[in-house]
Amino acid sequence: MITMQQFVDVVREAAGSHRSRVPPLFVECSVGAERPWVWTFSAVTIYPNVRRRLSKSVYVALIHTDGSAQLLSRDEDECLLFATLWELER
Repeated sequence: MITMQQFVDVVREAAGSHRSRVPPLFVECSVGAERPWVWTFSAVTIYPNVRRRLSKSVYVALIHTDGSAQLLSRDEDECLLFATLWELER
């Protein structure tokens, strides 16, 4: 399973490599995935299969238009850890 530190690195890399897409972007990492998937906000709102995929993912993050990122999780500790790791590497 991917660690939170690895996922933060994945989100940072995905944000940098997808600059041609306009944020907000969703980045998700599924169990056993070789690479992260990056989805535009419109793809998530239009296609129900994308929403289902995101709901089953290990981690999902949202990259905002200002360049900040937020982990989408119900676990407050995970969210705080993600935010801390994100800010430390800025």
